[in-house]
Amino acid sequence: MTVLGSIVLFIVAALAEIGGAWLVLQGIREKKGIIWVGAGVIALGLYGFVATFQPSPHFGRILAAYGGVFVGGSLIRGVLIDGFRPDRYDVIGAAVCLIGVAVIMYAPRRPDRNSRQQRSCPTATSCMSPFTCVRLTEEKMTYPKTRYRGEDGEASAIIRPRSKDPDLVRTSGTEVHYLATGGDTDGLFGLYRWVMGPSPGGADPHFHRNFAESFYVLTGNIMLFDGSQWTETRAGDFMYVPPGGIHAFDNRSGEPASMLILFSPGAPREAYFEGLNDLGQMSDQERVEFFVAHDNIYVTESMG
Repeated sequence: MTVLGSIVLFIVAALAEIGGAWLVLQGIREKKGIIWVGAGVIALGLYGFVATFQPSPHFGRILAAYGGVFVGGSLIRGVLIDGFRPDRYDVIGAAVCLIGVAVIMYAPRRPDRNSRQQRSCPTATSCMSPFTCVRLTEEKMTYPKTRYRGEDGEASAIIRPRSKDPDLVRTSGTEVHYLATGGDTDGLFGLYRWVMGPSPGGADPHFHRNFAESFYVLTGNIMLFDGSQWTETRAGDFMYVPPGGIHAFDNRSGEPASMLILFSPGAPREAYFEGLNDLGQMSDQERVEFFVAHDNIYVTESMG
């Protein structure tokens, strides 16, 4: 829903509540009868119904914002119906309230990772009703911008046969296969097959600022660290690490093991992998600069 649509809903809700309260007042104080009171009750119920169509999933936020709309609407109603003439303090106060509405409802926010849709919607239009499912909000995932603008598609896929030799053999004996580098994918992702021998080895706990990393175990048993604990994983297990997430891996099984490692977006990790073989020839300062250049920030958690 657009900001304009949300504003229209606020206006309709204000008309319903202010009008409903006025009708009840007329029915009771002016003794116009139960029909006026009943109409007022219906209008007040309509106010509550309209508010449910607001796109925010937080009803407390909607009610808080509506308080500012009610202030402004009440002054306008007084001017139009009662001939009320607001002074500058009335105007300033109402303006502050309406600015508050704009900040509460329409300020750009980061997605709330703790707010989850209760169930998915079959179509975007079905989510416009509060009775069918939770509505789509600003947290809805969208497709990325168009990258290919041709009409007929093209033959641009790349097949890498399983028999291809590893692109890198670490000093530890680990084989690294560059399945799809960041250069291959134009920066979309980087995918690597990591094949470890039976000797212990892996990566100490660290995090990355600029990309996510994922691990999918292909064979053997691999210890994965999720930032809080080590877990023994086996073929078919998966771990996703968002930017900033502390993680590590180690092969402690005494048997060969392998996994896929995915970086998103793609980064020049080949230079990092290849540089690891030269760590022994680097000074302490050179090691620090090497890790910083490749966005590897190590933490104090040990591999033990």
